[in-house]
Amino acid sequence: MTSTKKQVEVKDKIEGDMMDLSFLQLTEVPMKDIASYKKVRELDISTNRLVRLPPAMMTLTHLVKIDLSKNQLKELPENFGDLKKLKHLDLFSNQLKQLPLSFCELRELKFLDLKDNPLVPVLGEAAGDCVDAKSCQLAAKKVVNLMSTLKEEVEKRLRKEKEKMERQEREEQEAEMRLLEQKRREKKAEKERRRNQAKWNRPNEPTASGFEDSGFQEPPVTDNSESLNRVQPRTPTILSRFTPSMHRIVATSLVIFTAVTIARWNGPMTTENAFKNVKKNYEAVRDVIFTLKGYSDGLYAFMSKMVMDLAKKWELDGAISKAQSVWGLISGKMYDLLNSGYQATLQGFNLCWKQGSEILSRAIEYYRH
Repeated sequence: MTSTKKQVEVKDKIEGDMMDLSFLQLTEVPMKDIASYKKVRELDISTNRLVRLPPAMMTLTHLVKIDLSKNQLKELPENFGDLKKLKHLDLFSNQLKQLPLSFCELRELKFLDLKDNPLVPVLGEAAGDCVDAKSCQLAAKKVVNLMSTLKEEVEKRLRKEKEKMERQEREEQEAEMRLLEQKRREKKAEKERRRNQAKWNRPNEPTASGFEDSGFQEPPVTDNSESLNRVQPRTPTILSRFTPSMHRIVATSLVIFTAVTIARWNGPMTTENAFKNVKKNYEAVRDVIFTLKGYSDGLYAFMSKMVMDLAKKWELDGAISKAQSVWGLISGKMYDLLNSGYQATLQGFNLCWKQGSEILSRAIEYYRH
């Protein structure tokens, strides 16, 4: 059978706008012959041995009726929904289990027969039994709506999966960025540590003034938050500043007292006489200290009375109590300072008496021997 004869045979199968290719034992759709007749609106390929439909058949968008009943079709092309002008579709007695999601695009479909197909339960329930025009019309409507719902669910699931994949990719990228940032910080910290270590171990270098350093190198600077909590030294108090001066006064007093005792020596160079001379000089110095203490106490009392009298004279009623408290604080500090000096001086001379007596006794013994 030649190609020309086939064309003549297909031409013989056309009647008006309908092409009837049924009962021809076809295993493939003669797309080339069918596509050459644009005026064909109805196509009957029933009762053949078709197993599949070519995707190119979906380009026949001018078709409004297709009869594919009593074939062996196991599936329809994914782009079957491109036949948007299709109004009548007969798929009776095939091997179909499911329909492509694009089937929901057949909004013009008014007749659908899916009887005698091993359909999945949800699709078989929607297709029902096409026994008359009304039930076949209802089947078309229900199946198209069902495929629309399934398509939305599939798209929603695919969208969620896509979002999940994008989120996982984003999290992986963020984790990778954090890892890179951590490595960068570790590298920077290691570089800083090596720099500080090199600075710590570097030999002495001449300073800007031309002198050699003493050999001491500052320890590496570390970012230690505990250093922020280090207890700062307290500001020295007046008494703590005055104490070293008292030590110097005591030492100086010891030297002066010993020198004065030797200069004012009276009597023979004996141990008994030495104790008498030391005691005499000690008592004289102690009298002077007591006299000075009496003067300081009198000065304190005089200054206190003078301030209070001035406050009353100027009629500073509200300020008298404040002046008293302020002066009491100032004078108390001053008195404590004077008293501390007196006590330290007296202790110094007591020490001078004891130490001076021992020194003089040893000196006399050494002189006599």
